[in-house]
Amino acid sequence: MQLKQLHIVSFDNPFPADYGGVVDVFYKLKALSELGVKIHLHCFEYGRKPSNYLDQICSTVNYYPRKTKLANGLSRLPYIVQSRISESLIQNLLVNDYPILVEGIHCCSVCLDSRLKNRFFIFRPSNIEHHYYRNLAKAETSFAKKVFFHLEAIKLKCLEKKLPSPNQIWGISETDTQYFKTLFPKSRVEHIPGFHSANRINCPVGMGAYALYHGHLGVAENRKAVRFLLKNVFSKLDYPLIISGKNPSKEIVALCKELKHVQLIENPDEASMFRLIQHAHIHVLPTFQNTGFKLKLIHALFNGRHVLVNSKMLNGTPFQSVCHLAEDAAAWVSQIEKLANLDFTLQDIAQRKAILFPNYSNSANAEKIKTLIFNSKN
Repeated sequence: MQLKQLHIVSFDNPFPADYGGVVDVFYKLKALSELGVKIHLHCFEYGRKPSNYLDQICSTVNYYPRKTKLANGLSRLPYIVQSRISESLIQNLLVNDYPILVEGIHCCSVCLDSRLKNRFFIFRPSNIEHHYYRNLAKAETSFAKKVFFHLEAIKLKCLEKKLPSPNQIWGISETDTQYFKTLFPKSRVEHIPGFHSANRINCPVGMGAYALYHGHLGVAENRKAVRFLLKNVFSKLDYPLIISGKNPSKEIVALCKELKHVQLIENPDEASMFRLIQHAHIHVLPTFQNTGFKLKLIHALFNGRHVLVNSKMLNGTPFQSVCHLAEDAAAWVSQIEKLANLDFTLQDIAQRKAILFPNYSNSANAEKIKTLIFNSKN
């Protein structure tokens, strides 16, 4: 029987899987490897060390330095694309004719190379990237970064229109899937939800001890969410709140210190983050971007108790029936006061299971994409 082999081109080293973008990449390649697919991983590195664990689950792993010189920002291509152009990568892809899975528009320079024009390409957009960068520009407080994100959004939108139609596109949310169906009518576009760390429902019943917000605290979108929670919601409450995530800014550190019932936990490892999720009673997850797929929401639904969100967090998902909703600050305060005294029950868990399986099962989605890659003629 012919071996099933696949190139995966990743915008970053996906291990450890400790922030949203690489979580999807890592658990996708892990699930495919467990199904017997031979993975040839190509990833750009800029600060994350090569991993022996990736060598164990991939047939080959190649790392390429990201070219982070400021001059790359002057290119007509977006900086996130220009800084990931690599001749070594092209040469490694030319060694054979295996299908190529491109993770994010960051790596799409390989799709533009004429030497690879007859290859079978799958494009996995992390989100609608120019929407994401436009919203980053709105959320950012630094003028220089605001300008950079705005220009990057313009370049990304222009680039999208110039990309040749890939054979397949796997949208990470229903909203993104519909967008790419319209943009690339010649491609086969399928909804493949984000891969994640949970293989089963791990939600504890009963009462937890605090509210929890978790996310990459170095990202402008998440900093804006934390500012909203601290200044507009928990300043009106005495219910305990834990803010946890990577690389909090000085501003976030200072804001957390202003409220005695707020605790900041910086850079938790995976086991610590899981414990924080398990012991929380309310997961407070506002967002001001309705782009992509929020893996923090999936983590909370698989592993936590009550989940409180705004409508933008639910964009492109079927999770309305298993989340509590609040829009303005007064509604957030009211919902937290109500949920603080509400047990999380076995019935709540049953409702989540009905929504999450099989559509958000890693194994089911890995089977689906294996079939899409290797049994498809398109």
